[in-house]
Amino acid sequence: MESTKNITMEDIARQLNISVSTVSRSFTRGDLVNPETRQKVREICRKLNYRPNLNARAIATRKTNVIGLIARNISLIHEFESFAYNLENILHQNGYTLQIELGHSEPERENRIVETMLDRLVDGIILCSRNYVGSIPAVEILAKATTPFVMLGYYHDQNISQVVEDYQAGGKAITEHLLSLGHKKIALVTYQQGDPRIRGYELAHKEHNQAVNPELIYLVSPKMDNLGDVIDDIMAKKVAAMFPMHDEMAAIVYRICHQRKINIPNDLAVASTGHMRNTDLWAPPLTVYRMVQDNFGESIGSILLDKIANNNSPTRIIHFGGQLITRGSTVKSYQ
Repeated sequence: MESTKNITMEDIARQLNISVSTVSRSFTRGDLVNPETRQKVREICRKLNYRPNLNARAIATRKTNVIGLIARNISLIHEFESFAYNLENILHQNGYTLQIELGHSEPERENRIVETMLDRLVDGIILCSRNYVGSIPAVEILAKATTPFVMLGYYHDQNISQVVEDYQAGGKAITEHLLSLGHKKIALVTYQQGDPRIRGYELAHKEHNQAVNPELIYLVSPKMDNLGDVIDDIMAKKVAAMFPMHDEMAAIVYRICHQRKINIPNDLAVASTGHMRNTDLWAPPLTVYRMVQDNFGESIGSILLDKIANNNSPTRIIHFGGQLITRGSTVKSYQ
């Protein structure tokens, strides 16, 4: 074996007196191979400058041991580093590697990434995208393919497995909190049509025998550049409580209120669903419904692995809830 040309897995197996399948698993399912044997395979491959043609293997077996993760926008995955670490852990334990692609909030780009991953025969796909009204083209492409996939984020088709933040529960908890403080007028602000927070807001009003004023449900632009106009309208209507959809929006509300000399909470109580760190250090500290997502990377990984094992396995939908943390932004004693 002096020449490094045309080296095959059979040559490596013969040199080490092991089976070809053991050599193959050393590259694709190393967890199933004795560490000492795996090290010997790696050493002789380095010595001979040999790299297995995994593309050819994938075409032959239609299995790549690669999972694709497509995120429309990385900001949609809160605590991304922790999420990716937990997801990679469960995938690596089962012999898979993770390939991450970003759609950058461009649907056409997202579609091309999906098509490319399908062409490359990835074994499964996680699509991180949410849309409360209408269809997402990338999801429809996946739904027609045979490759197992799971959604991270809400999708209207409940036949698709998904891991979802329970924003309806958050909307209900925040609205109930504000109602319990005696607020009769509560403005809800969102930039997403069909936002489940609206349903939670409506349920809380119903349970408190309060009528919902549709004029107090505001839909702003995704860039939130008209949020100042909304706050002006809220104050003109003598509304004393505001529910911005999330803490990113609440941060802008704080800035606008500071500029307009609107005191939080004495002039306007503010509470939102939250993921951001250090909202307890704001002045005043923000009341939030904080989503608990400690193991959602592991959860979505396990769902996908089940579907890879059996693509006809039942649809699974996991809702991540949270807890209400009451702070100074809704308590009028704040100075």
